[in-house]
Amino acid sequence: MTQSIIVVGAGWAGLSAAVALTRKRYRVTLLESSRIIGGRARSISQQNQMLDNGQHLLLGAYTQTLSLMRQVGLEEQDCLRRVPLSLDIRVSDGKPGVNVTFGRQTYPWNAVTALMQAKGLTLRERVWFIRGCLALNRHAQQDRSTSDETLQHFLRHQPARLLRLVWAPLCLAAMNTPIETASTTIFARVIRDAFFVSAPHSDMLFPSTGLSEGLPQQICSRLAQHGSRVCPQWRVSSIHYSEGQIQAIEGRRGILPCSALVLAVPPNEVQRLCANLPEMKSLLKQLEGFTWHAIATVYVRYPETVTLPENRLIQGTAGGVIQWIIDRRCCQQPGWMACVISATDVMCPELANSREEMAKSVMQELAQLYPDWPTPLDCRVIQEKRATFASVSGVDRIRPDNRTSLKGLFLAGDYTNTGYPATLEGAVRSGQQAAECME
Repeated sequence: MTQSIIVVGAGWAGLSAAVALTRKRYRVTLLESSRIIGGRARSISQQNQMLDNGQHLLLGAYTQTLSLMRQVGLEEQDCLRRVPLSLDIRVSDGKPGVNVTFGRQTYPWNAVTALMQAKGLTLRERVWFIRGCLALNRHAQQDRSTSDETLQHFLRHQPARLLRLVWAPLCLAAMNTPIETASTTIFARVIRDAFFVSAPHSDMLFPSTGLSEGLPQQICSRLAQHGSRVCPQWRVSSIHYSEGQIQAIEGRRGILPCSALVLAVPPNEVQRLCANLPEMKSLLKQLEGFTWHAIATVYVRYPETVTLPENRLIQGTAGGVIQWIIDRRCCQQPGWMACVISATDVMCPELANSREEMAKSVMQELAQLYPDWPTPLDCRVIQEKRATFASVSGVDRIRPDNRTSLKGLFLAGDYTNTGYPATLEGAVRSGQQAAECME
């Protein structure tokens, strides 16, 4: 291991890049400005209660994330709980919802059986759902990144009820972007990988530990075992570049020389760090094209005996503020319900700037959905205002490659050109792609 590489940012993209580079026998130093490893997917302490900084859910189709776990010695059952995909949507006004649950049969019979046994969908709606999935799969097989359209326009012939109760919730869950503006091309790739590869790919994988435990913790241990370093609370202030090559990075804790640099940070941080590098001017202008959506997670605590009906781990809702309710007993926090509001800035802008009003609205809605539940014991609101880039139609055109115009400088992050939306899988793929760029 002769070359020293610095990775800035210990989110899942940076962690993935560090592992891949260490496996290629580079000496890696992983720097993180926060004291907590994991980026946006981490656990935080709120009034002595550890909670995840947002509720994350993986799919069986997240093959690179599962592979990364195995590479660092983690088995799936060590940190994930796998269950068949269940799209169960309750309507807040009391009208009938839908329930589509995928079984363990071999693909494509798992999907066929799920639709045959689906509740709340008419025969016409089932046929249209199949037609929509097939059309999206065909779309994903072609390179449509230069001629993208909104998902709402692509599905414009679908029944209105199916759009409202199935397609719109799926879109928000997969991409944190409303169906009215979401990219058909990106959504189609997710549908293809989840529904058209193998039955396990459609499974839902719930973290069974806090997000800072499990994979991030294991990666840090594995990096240390192989001679690499993880340095929390190390904020980079500038990049040293001369003679056509990255030379070092600088921060309040000193100057660190390096032969290559991976910036696994959000675009606004790339802009800050590269503002004085003329060669990066075009890229920095390109990054200005990104827009962002928020995600709010309202954690509501009940007595430990309270669970979702039929021992479900997840419940979708439509017509109100909450989009998904996750029973946190999946990660040893019985009684806690994580209520997810995706694209908060668009879906409920009137609540986005008031944690008190958001908490009040969520608890009122839970009381309407589950009138037999007791009064909540506690409520916490966690909101990421720049949680994900907006996966709008045409966004693939501005997503940068991992290799930059500066020799020795690479990018990693779910916003780069992975083809996926802003997900843990997209971040992991990006980190691996950045490592593959190293000569």
